Amino acid sequence: FNLTEFSSKPKELKRENEKNTLTIKFLKDTVSFVDDKKNKYGPFKKGETAEIPLDYAKILLNRGVAIKDENA
Repeated sequence: FNLTEFSSKPKELKRENEKNTLTIKFLKDTVSFVDDKKNKYGPFKKGETAEIPLDYAKILLNRGVAIKDENA
């Protein structure tokens, strides 16, 4: 058999250690919430920063509750 068949370039795979969180800064007081894995986040005060799961961070950003923390 020919070994060159097995030396093709590896497929790009999502790394398990890839960061799936985002650090955000809260623009207003925000109540606590629970993610789908039952992890609790908050409550948060205006001006506080937190690293939270990306999906939830996007929701808070879209609702104008928080902004991306550029210092993180």
